Amino acid sequence: MVARGSVIVGVLLAVSLVGVGTPALGQQNVQVTFDGAPLTFAQPVLMYDMLFPLLPAEPFLQALGATASWDWTAARLDVALPGITLQMVVGSTWVLMNGQRETMEIGLQTLSGTPYVPAAQTARLLGFDATWTVATLTLAITTPVTTEVAMTATATLLAPPGDQVPVVLWIRGVESGRVRDVALDPQAKIQRGAEQPLARADVEDLEPGDLLDLSLNRQGVVVGVDATYRQEIGTVTAVQGNQLALNDGRTFPLGEGVRAVGSDGTPLHVLGTVGEVAILRLNPRSNEVWGVLSQRRGNPVPPSTPQPVIAGFFLPGYSRPLGLGATLNLRMLGSAGAQAAVVLPWRATQVSLTEVNPGEYTGAYEIPAGMEIARSPLTARLTAVGGLSATALSPTEVIVDTAAPVIADLSPAAGAPVGPVQPRISVSFRDQGPSGLDGASAAIALDGRDATARAQVSATGLVRIPEQLDPGTHAVRVEVSDYAGNTAVANWEFVVQVQGPQILAVQHDAAAPLHPGDIVTISATVATTGQVRFDIDGVVAGVPMQLQPAGNAYRGTYEVQDGDVANNATVTVQLRDAADNLHTLAADTGVTMEAAPAAQQVTVTLPTEGQQTGRRITPAGTAPAGARVQWVITYQKAILGGEVAREIVTVGADGTWQAGREVDLKLFLVGIADRYKATAQLLGAGDAVVAEASVNFTARE
Repeated sequence: MVARGSVIVGVLLAVSLVGVGTPALGQQNVQVTFDGAPLTFAQPVLMYDMLFPLLPAEPFLQALGATASWDWTAARLDVALPGITLQMVVGSTWVLMNGQRETMEIGLQTLSGTPYVPAAQTARLLGFDATWTVATLTLAITTPVTTEVAMTATATLLAPPGDQVPVVLWIRGVESGRVRDVALDPQAKIQRGAEQPLARADVEDLEPGDLLDLSLNRQGVVVGVDATYRQEIGTVTAVQGNQLALNDGRTFPLGEGVRAVGSDGTPLHVLGTVGEVAILRLNPRSNEVWGVLSQRRGNPVPPSTPQPVIAGFFLPGYSRPLGLGATLNLRMLGSAGAQAAVVLPWRATQVSLTEVNPGEYTGAYEIPAGMEIARSPLTARLTAVGGLSATALSPTEVIVDTAAPVIADLSPAAGAPVGPVQPRISVSFRDQGPSGLDGASAAIALDGRDATARAQVSATGLVRIPEQLDPGTHAVRVEVSDYAGNTAVANWEFVVQVQGPQILAVQHDAAAPLHPGDIVTISATVATTGQVRFDIDGVVAGVPMQLQPAGNAYRGTYEVQDGDVANNATVTVQLRDAADNLHTLAADTGVTMEAAPAAQQVTVTLPTEGQQTGRRITPAGTAPAGARVQWVITYQKAILGGEVAREIVTVGADGTWQAGREVDLKLFLVGIADRYKATAQLLGAGDAVVAEASVNFTARE
């Protein structure tokens, strides 16, 4: 049976339409417009089953403002638009959009070597509106006339906005914990308040500790800010060890930028608020106190106490593992006139702090070579005259990693000769420190040109998709970093020899996706015999193949195991001849491996199909115990659509999963949408999606 995503092999030349079910070709049959202007193509327009228009990929995508790169060897089309990357492979209805798998009605096609894309769905994936009217064979593509918001984020403001142009907000992401700067559009809409509805505000009204709901455009510039805070009132009974206590028993953590002000508007040391009625300004998500307005008049000098007190100890701006040469900033609030120091859990390292204001101590420490700290808090010590001291732990655990990753198993080996075929270039990665390997940082260059787009990268290594190389010496450079920013680099060369091809053909019998227990057979026709093995990228490597009685053919098999996941993985055969030369050749098509059907693997039980929920829900479902599930909620309102929230959770021992947080379905600028979809994705090796289930539902205010 021929799959819908397979290459069109029969085309009827006709100007008039033919019957439904027959692929037809004709330049005058389909009328295509983009923002009202007609589009024409030198190549013919295809109709698939008289239902779907297929347009020549490169001129069509260029008309939409995208760049298209067609790799005929790998039968792959790479598409790029600001903020969007799209990968399609001939013969597959799966596409990768920004690294996430999507499914199309029909996949990438070719005719006479020219790639064709399903026009309407491709346009929608790239963010355009597309209306296909089969009765009149018209396809209208338009740029959405909607808000330019491309993404949203929730963060805590860490410092007052500066006076630079453009204004930059220094924020900490609520979900990621990452600290970064984001530019604010001069025309951004800003709202702020302690309760709904928020009031229109200026950028100068934003205060450190505000919870920010940010709307960003495709360039990552903030175009909308909803800033919220919460207020509490009470008598402060104690401020000590990063906690503020009230007389009614409530306690609140201190924010790293906490500031106190007296009733006269002048600064007040936070210890001076003890015993006074005060209004607290809190971050509504973290409950941290960032501002205190006390009835006592301002006084920046803390009151004297019988023994020293550490009110708060912070690591301003710390957000990620620290690497070699990074700076660790330190801040302590407490009694005045004491000796302040911080002890790091590495060779008893002690950092002295300077008293910059009465009772406020700051310092910084540059990370030296060899230092390693694996998720440990730091200890602050405040010693007064007379020897009395107080200690406190930092509320944040610190990771320090100065060891660069290791790049090993270089292939082809340095100086190794290979045949004039398609060499498979690969390396393995190994991290040496506690921060973890950042696979997204991996890059490969071949002969001085970036080749990362043609590489398959995982947490354990990198494999470059083979291609024909000219005879001679070729230089490779691979680099990868860990999450602390330590970078490893490997440079080497190999030689492509001049001789005729020794592997004549490579084939496999996997015409459809494989599942655990299925067996795939790999066949190779050779010009000379030797040691022959095959690889399936990302699945298995170095599987021996056996010489067949015909004398110039080899055959090998592999049984798909549980956990094997591959999306059009390259099948490569390696032949090492009697002279120890290595020859490689890849099959024309890849192999796809999947887990069991989605219905047997993962479900969504809350909400249920067709249910009308309240404004807030906590998604839940079932999946294999111990597995990782990514849930995603999307919405649709009129022509608008997008993502509400997503999260990765671990399935419990009872085979159920539940979101770690409640989801608010009411959206900024949208309100309650017309409909929602809850999707659960079962994640396999390398977080590849191996099974998926979805339900559609609605919500009420």
